[in-house]
Amino acid sequence: SSGSIATDPDEKVSDLADDPLEACPPVETFSRVLQGRSTAIKAILLDQRALVCGVGNWVADEVLYASGLHPATPANCLTPPRVEALRTALIDVLQLACSVDAQADQFPSTWLFHHRWKGQTSGSADSPLGRIHFDTVAGRTSAFIPARQKKLSKPPASSKKAAATPDSSAKQKRTSTAKHSTPSTSPHFADEPTPARPSRSSRPSRRRSDDADAT
Repeated sequence: SSGSIATDPDEKVSDLADDPLEACPPVETFSRVLQGRSTAIKAILLDQRALVCGVGNWVADEVLYASGLHPATPANCLTPPRVEALRTALIDVLQLACSVDAQADQFPSTWLFHHRWKGQTSGSADSPLGRIHFDTVAGRTSAFIPARQKKLSKPPASSKKAAATPDSSAKQKRTSTAKHSTPSTSPHFADEPTPARPSRSSRPSRRRSDDADAT
């Protein structure tokens, strides 16, 4: 229900993770928590004790859409830039939703929110943003756009090691070509569409919106 936090009735407030608006954990904490978990990233967002509290179903989907992450991506597959993008999207979505007192008609037209209410728990549907797919992730109906939200997998350790210690000729080649190349518009995620970032509100309301009963 609106204005409440989605928690287990028997869960103590003292057991909850930090409020992402009042005291959002630093990106280093995000990285540490996520690197220690192989469960779906959406499950981490919905777990009121894992990382932050107060995130319900549609908010989780909106944050993952904004950060270009498939909801079933294992949490420990996120690279540092993606962890930072996830944290930024989380704060942005919540601040903007609260700043308009959770009035849905004032949410940005670019949000997935406006197109996810199809009454579907599986399959897909067209939308102005792209084809929305519906599936159950972390026990909840999840809406996402596969063309934008890729399911990441952890690269082999050998690949990471090779990438961390390139040979000198490769280094020299990159140095010489870098002067003549055009910088990527999305340097952090060259293989992904640039995540949409909702506009910020200067004075967000403290009222929270939640969707414990929404699909």
